[in-house]
Amino acid sequence: MVAKLCGFTSLKARQIAVLAGLGNTGFIGIPLCASIFGPMGGLLASIFDAGMSFTAFTVAVLLLQEKVKFSFANLKPLINPPVMAITFGLLFAVSGLEAPSIVKQVFSTLAGIAAPLAMLYVGLLIPSIFQKNKGVAKLQTKNVALPIFLKLLMMPVITLLVMKGMPIETFMKELIIIQSAMPTLTLATVLFVRYSDGDRSGLITVVTSTALSLLTIPVVAFLIQKFL
Repeated sequence: MVAKLCGFTSLKARQIAVLAGLGNTGFIGIPLCASIFGPMGGLLASIFDAGMSFTAFTVAVLLLQEKVKFSFANLKPLINPPVMAITFGLLFAVSGLEAPSIVKQVFSTLAGIAAPLAMLYVGLLIPSIFQKNKGVAKLQTKNVALPIFLKLLMMPVITLLVMKGMPIETFMKELIIIQSAMPTLTLATVLFVRYSDGDRSGLITVVTSTALSLLTIPVVAFLIQKFL
């Protein structure tokens, strides 16, 4: 809605919604919450991240397509390996079965290299930023500034206001607000390349928001102590 009010097209507004709505709640959020709130904080943060990942590979994939409407052609990309893995994992958890140790170790290793591989992919794409002409650079600055503002500042403030009136434990409120303040999801770059028109603004947003979050996350923590 904010992007539309700022004059962006429907497709660009949806791209901004993805960049501003999906945070790096796993690679950054889980260790941070574990260090602040202890093991329980790490566990709850991982549950938060599971929901974020499921949203990224369902809702975000749908939003990044040029035409968002109900059709089997548009729903086909939603059947992807991450969604299948999450579904299988939930079904296996509900079944109550115990996986063999070797299986646990293999999947633990694969899970551990997911985020580093995404970061390597982002690093390989960074040189392409400097190959753009000045006109494109100015356009990308406009496309990047809004989602960064929304993700690092507006989203945490709105979450703080919502959590303030929620009848849940303060510990839970603080964790949710911290997770909402995480920078743009690293995998957003992969999603943009795979499902959109290849716009590099996703890459620039990921890199810039991650760097700026070193400043904004302490600010959000201060606001939590001051107003929650």
